[in-house]
Parts: sequence; structure tokens; C-alpha cells
Amino acid sequence: LSRQLAEQRQLGQLDAARQTAESLLKLDRNDQNALEVLTAMDLMDLNAAGVTINETSTPEPVRVERFTMPHNGDWGDVLLIHPPASVSYSLTLPLEPVKFSARVALAPESWSWGGDGATFILQVKTDDNEPVDLYRQHIGNSLQEQDWHEVEVALAEYKGQNITLSLTTSAGPAGDGAGDWAGWETPRLMWDLADDDFE
Repeated sequence: LSRQLAEQRQLGQLDAARQTAESLLKLDRNDQNALEVLTAMDLMDLNAAGVTINETSTPEPVRVERFTMPHNGDWGDVLLIHPPASVSYSLTLPLEPVKFSARVALAPESWSWGGDGATFILQVKTDDNEPVDLYRQHIGNSLQEQDWHEVEVALAEYKGQNITLSLTTSAGPAGDGAGDWAGWETPRLMWDLADDDFE
């Protein structure tokens, strides 16, 4: 598949390359060539234009870290957003449909630090409307939750619009921020090939 992708890119066969890249990512989610083909916008750069960081009350600054799951070695570079904090992006979405893609987790070294976990929230705001939650998930420190959690949200209804997309973490129901090393792994906007309007 890697060779096929390289050939399709060289020949300018963009649609076929995107399909091949999607198949490659199912085998290896860190395949850089496939990610390059399918990524519309990479959201990892905290210094990019249009990025706003709200970390006034958090005990840890927002930054890039690497989480590695001890049970299988599955690693990822994350935006560490310790509650309460958020990172917001002022974006103009392309006319072709895209989806938000990331994984979320608590840092493995923090699992034994106590606390009741963190709540991960993805919000979108258009110019004339109130923010809307697209994803909200609380992740605790129980054994069943000690892993990556996939986040994939279609943004087709916002295509071509100016939006503010916010990645927020808040403390758990008890309001306890202990050990809430919350990470959003490789957040990005990817071309949504499953959408009927994608051409």
C-alpha cells in the first residue's frame, strides 16, 4: 500500500491516493505519508495563527507531551491540556467536508495519582451562534479507561464557514484536578471520504 500511495501521489491521482491512505491508516495510524495525504489541517502547532490558549487557572501549562501506553507501547504526541484549560482555533473550513480526528487519554504516569479523571470537550462556535458541544466524554482512572479513546466528529455541516473550534478539559464531577494530565493526541482535521458530498 505504501508503494501504491507513492505512485498515486506521483501521478497526481488525488482521489485514489486518499482512499489508499485511509486503508494505510487502518494498519498504522502513524503512517506519515498517509496522514499527509488525508490531513486538511494539523492542529498541533500551538504557535500558529488563530490559536488561543486559555490556561489562567490550570496548574500545568498547555504543551506538547508524549504518552505511551504501558500495556502495548502504543504512543502518541498530545496537547497536554490540564483542567481547567482550553485551546481554541479560529478556522475557515474548506468547501470539501472534513472531520475532526484525535485520540484522548490521561497520562499513564498520572493514573495512580488519585482524582476522578477529566472531562474532554470539543466545541464549535459559528459567528452568530452559541458554542455547541460536538463531543463530551469523561475519562477516569479505572483499569478499563487506561488507554486511548478515539474521537472522530464530522464537520460537514460547517464546510466553508468561519468557526472557532475549542478543545477543552475540565475536572471530573468531584471537581478534583489531581492527576488530570489530560492529552489530545494529534488533533487534526481530515478529509471526510465517507461523506456523500466529498468530491
